[in-house]
Amino acid sequence: AGRFDAQPTAILGLLGGFLTPYMLRTEQNPFWILFPYLALLDFSVVVLAAWRRWRSLQSCAFAATLLAWMGWFGSQYTPDQLGSTLAMLSLLFALFAGLGGLHALLWGRPLYPEDLALVFLSPLAYFAAVYALTFDDYRHWQGLMAVGMSAVYFAAARSARWRSASPLLTASLLAISICFIVLAVPLY
Repeated sequence: AGRFDAQPTAILGLLGGFLTPYMLRTEQNPFWILFPYLALLDFSVVVLAAWRRWRSLQSCAFAATLLAWMGWFGSQYTPDQLGSTLAMLSLLFALFAGLGGLHALLWGRPLYPEDLALVFLSPLAYFAAVYALTFDDYRHWQGLMAVGMSAVYFAAARSARWRSASPLLTASLLAISICFIVLAVPLY
């Protein structure tokens, strides 16, 4: 699809890629099959979307990944999988959070609404997932998690400003950092 500049074909391939694990579903917990597969699929989408600047493809991949994770979490998650689940969520978060500002940071291109959606929705989805995972047993760490997310986004905002990236990207990253610091207060 990328070679022939055929975005509809890429979206159909993406749809098939995300439906495959559900069509081949077994009764066993598919964590070690599903999440590495999703990471590989999402990495391929990130590369293709960055190369061709297909923003609708990156948005579809984000939505499909979120739905796949929520489906697995609702039916298959067990507390003994917390560490590996957090690691895989962090990897997927890094992929999509990085993709949101990639064009503006590396090539100085303007931000589009799809890029801004990823910039804002990636940390929101990630923090909501981590909050749900850690609510029962590690609630006392959630404030520290919010402070950590704030620090990451503050560093990203400083980096965007240092690289003379889009002022909108810099302001967005700084706003996310401030939101996480404010969120940390009630979580402590």
